[in-house]
Amino acid sequence: MLIEGPKSLISYWSGRGAGALFYARKGAAQHPQAHGTVSVWLPGLEARAAALLGDRATAAAAVEQAARQPDLVEPDELD
Repeated sequence: MLIEGPKSLISYWSGRGAGALFYARKGAAQHPQAHGTVSVWLPGLEARAAALLGDRATAAAAVEQAARQPDLVEPDELD
């Protein structure tokens, strides 16, 4: 089960940008085979966390990655 996304969100909402970034990246690294909407969601979470931390370059790269993903989305059991 992919629980890193919600963990990233909770960290973000709690103002813990480093934790939010960690969980977004961990989710992507541990589930590279995920091709559902989570493949767009995790880079989006990474971008938000990086922006919270003031890391413009990482935020921009994550937004670009998320923007490329919708064409590759194949709905899966998480959708």
